Amino acid sequence: MGSTLFVNRIGAATSSYEQDGNKMTFFNQAGESASSSLADKAAIASAREKTASFRENMTVRAGGMYDRKYVAYLLGITPTTVERRRKRRQLLGVPCGMEFRYPAAQFVGGGVVPGLKDAAGSV
Repeated sequence: MGSTLFVNRIGAATSSYEQDGNKMTFFNQAGESASSSLADKAAIASAREKTASFRENMTVRAGGMYDRKYVAYLLGITPTTVERRRKRRQLLGVPCGMEFRYPAAQFVGGGVVPGLKDAAGSV
């Protein structure tokens, strides 16, 4: 078992770690990808599949997901106000990539389910 710190060809520090014949190299923020064992890659792929399956299941259970623009249209407010309400926990928003999606189950009759603000604020 050993650990090494070296400087790569563009002058960025990189560390390398080896244990029981499995070598992993971790690169810094220079944008280079890290190499790892096949078992690590399989574990990561499996975790991503489980996460995708979980999100899909939750989306179905929530009645679908709306984007910010559609929620703004539905409630008759601006997309900026939707964002403000999410930050104040007056709307439930689920991170999805670089944006948020809003579970459809929280909207009823062109508005928000009564009591949602109190329930979301207590979480």
